[in-house]
Amino acid sequence: MKRVVYLPILLILLTPIQAIADTLGDVLERQDMSGYLADIPAAQPVTSYAAYQDRTTFLLAYYHAYPQDQNFLEDTLRVLHIDLPARQVTRKEILLPVKLNAYEPTYLGSVLEVRKIGPRFYLKGHLSPSASPTLVLTEELDVWDVLPGWVTETDEGGGIIYQHNAVHFGVPSTPPRFFRYDPAGRTSVAIKN
Repeated sequence: MKRVVYLPILLILLTPIQAIADTLGDVLERQDMSGYLADIPAAQPVTSYAAYQDRTTFLLAYYHAYPQDQNFLEDTLRVLHIDLPARQVTRKEILLPVKLNAYEPTYLGSVLEVRKIGPRFYLKGHLSPSASPTLVLTEELDVWDVLPGWVTETDEGGGIIYQHNAVHFGVPSTPPRFFRYDPAGRTSVAIKN
């Protein structure tokens, strides 16, 4: 008799539950940006996003979510920028992979963090435990550069220090390598350990 009682409970517990993705409207409401919902497709499900906000700027980088395949990231990164004093909304789509002169085509992966350093936005991605590329955007949301690693700090001269992507698994393991990036010149120089 006990088996009959437990079986329905077990079936209920094992029934898959469809995860509900956040919508663009949900994300903006949590960021206290609900006053801008009329200017955007608020019902659009989104995934793998990060936001930045200061007194004058709000920026959200995200992908459209696909409920049928939650592990899928589309080839289009979407960026929503709000100029808070002007109450102006700008949207931009960036087709991935990004191809710049010095680098191989780069996908960003999930957006983990958005920073603003000087006149540029730095979008930290996540492709794997060994790769977190950073997409550098201008204030106009144009792609300025791609860093093969993630920002760790800035220096007094306006440079960006980043840790280069590295293989974390396997033998031998790769020690961390750091570079100084000059955003104006789009150049990176290795920092000696």
